Amino acid sequence: MRFSSLKTSGRRSGFTLIEMLVVITIIALLMALIMPIYGVVRNKGRVTATKALIECLSSALQRYRNDLESYPPTPPGGTADDGTLFRYLNGADGRGITANPGSPREKRYEPYLQITNDFIRHNNNEIVIVDPWGEPLHYFNCKAFIDSGKNPAYCHNQDSFDIYS
Repeated sequence: MRFSSLKTSGRRSGFTLIEMLVVITIIALLMALIMPIYGVVRNKGRVTATKALIECLSSALQRYRNDLESYPPTPPGGTADDGTLFRYLNGADGRGITANPGSPREKRYEPYLQITNDFIRHNNNEIVIVDPWGEPLHYFNCKAFIDSGKNPAYCHNQDSFDIYS
């Protein structure tokens, strides 16, 4: 009795080099198609996060104005935040600010701004508010600028402030 069905042909099972190259090429093409889309989606996420941060800052600045009857000053030397904005909204230690310190009218205010560490960078012992790209936000007190007799054409929001990334 012969057992020809149990006999193996001399070939091994597996993938050939050509088949492996074809699979790798297909994966590379799919990655080449997907990566630009990933970049666009990531950039849109950063833009959305920046808009939310600016809304949060706007709300904090309005609360600050309601309590202290003015907006924080523009950072010295330009509009890029150097820690001025965080210091005015949360105090140097981040625990709030004190108005009229040492006087009978002294009052302690809670922090106006609560943001995650993703939007904070420490720079020369100052806490700087940054956008998702790591660049400092720009803040400009338009009301004080115009009240001092300067050209209002430089401001978008002439009654309040400008914040941009």
